[in-house]
Amino acid sequence: MQWFNRFSIKSRLIASFLVLFAMLATVVGVAWLNNARSQVAVKGIVEQDMVKLELVAEIDSMTKANARNTLELFVIEPSARPAVRARMGTLRKQLDELFQRLEPMLQSNEGRALFVEMRTRRLAYVAAFIAAADMLESDAAAANQLLTQKVLPAIDALAQPITQLKALQLKIANASGSRLEAQMQRQNQINLAIGAVAVILVVVLAGSLVRAIMQPLEHAMKVAATVAQGDLTLPIRTDGDHEFTRLLESLKAMQSHLSATLMRVQENTTEVASASSQIAAANLDLSARTEAQASSLEQTAASMEQITASVQSNQQMTQTANQLSATAAKHAKDVGERVQEVVGMIRDLHESSQRIRDITSVIDGIAFQTNILALNAAVEAARAGEQGRGFAVVAAEVRSLAKRSAEAAQEIKTIIQTNTEKMDAGTELAEKAGTAVQEVVTSIERVNATAADVAVASREQSDGIDQISQAVMQLDQATQQNAALVEETSAATSNLDDQVQSLKQQISRFRLA
Repeated sequence: MQWFNRFSIKSRLIASFLVLFAMLATVVGVAWLNNARSQVAVKGIVEQDMVKLELVAEIDSMTKANARNTLELFVIEPSARPAVRARMGTLRKQLDELFQRLEPMLQSNEGRALFVEMRTRRLAYVAAFIAAADMLESDAAAANQLLTQKVLPAIDALAQPITQLKALQLKIANASGSRLEAQMQRQNQINLAIGAVAVILVVVLAGSLVRAIMQPLEHAMKVAATVAQGDLTLPIRTDGDHEFTRLLESLKAMQSHLSATLMRVQENTTEVASASSQIAAANLDLSARTEAQASSLEQTAASMEQITASVQSNQQMTQTANQLSATAAKHAKDVGERVQEVVGMIRDLHESSQRIRDITSVIDGIAFQTNILALNAAVEAARAGEQGRGFAVVAAEVRSLAKRSAEAAQEIKTIIQTNTEKMDAGTELAEKAGTAVQEVVTSIERVNATAADVAVASREQSDGIDQISQAVMQLDQATQQNAALVEETSAATSNLDDQVQSLKQQISRFRLA
């Protein structure tokens, strides 16, 4: 019950009554809950198990009635058969409805399996019956034979799963009743156990309350007496979290704070005396360092002026380089444009050479045709004999002229082919030169951008150096102020040492355990 001591006396009293009320409410609630569960169980037996048992019994009864109607249908007069068929149709609809109601109510695997088997055998019976009934009017002998071989065995086969399912549902209902009886016995045992726990808990709470009130009260009275006598060494127990515990904690805090305060004052007095001596020595060291720092700051200021001049010079040179790179980029662009113009002119020459090549091809064709005509004229002159001799001379000259024209055209074609190849090579070189010039322009533009970045960085560096110069000046002023503060601190340290000595004399009057 140590955890119970953490609560106040008021909380314990309230908790005790609440526990009693909770136990009473628990007994009543458990009894009501058990009663409700019993009602639910009884309702489940009545509404589920018994209903399923009744449905199976009705299916069994209607199946047997249907079997009797089947036999009656095959033995009565033909005029009475429509009435029997009507009764069987009504029974079939009722059986279909019972099957539909029963199927969702079956929960066990065995019950579902029997239901599936029962439905399958019923379908087999219905199929056999319909086949036999259809043959009854036309062939009674064959229908009776089918009745004996198919229908009656199907009726017997259908009766087996129905009987098994009825026995299974009866077994389930009996098992539910047994579980209900066992549940009611367990509920009675639970009620008795809760009542016994309530009685034990009341006794434990009462004893705990008595101890919680008397023990802290006696201990508090003893602590008050020892503190009144000036004894600060008595250990104070503070168990739990109730009113008496808080009283004892207050007494313990008073005792510990008083002792700790006196001890800390004594210790701090010694530490302050030592610290005042160290401060005096540190002030001397600080004074020397302050003078050295002032000298270093003067040297730093001079160095910063030199760095500022160098940065400004770098900035001017960067601007000059930027202008030169811009001029070079402009010239490179002009060269690139001129190279492109040369490429265009070479392409125009290439097109003109192509047209000349076409013209020489025409001349070559004309020379070939002229040669053919000269041959034809020579043949005709040979046929004419003496009269065609002059014409043969003319034909020979024309043929010679056509040959020279063809040779000249071929030579022109060869020259043009050579020039075309050279112009193609020149075009390729000009394009490569244009590409190289463009790359040069791009590189110069990158150099120009880099120079611009360097110029910006130089400006930023110049601004930073100006700020550093201002900071150095401020540090110089602060150093001078620190020198004045060192002198003031030395005077304050001397005064502090005098006060510490006076405090030591006052603390020595107290006696601590």
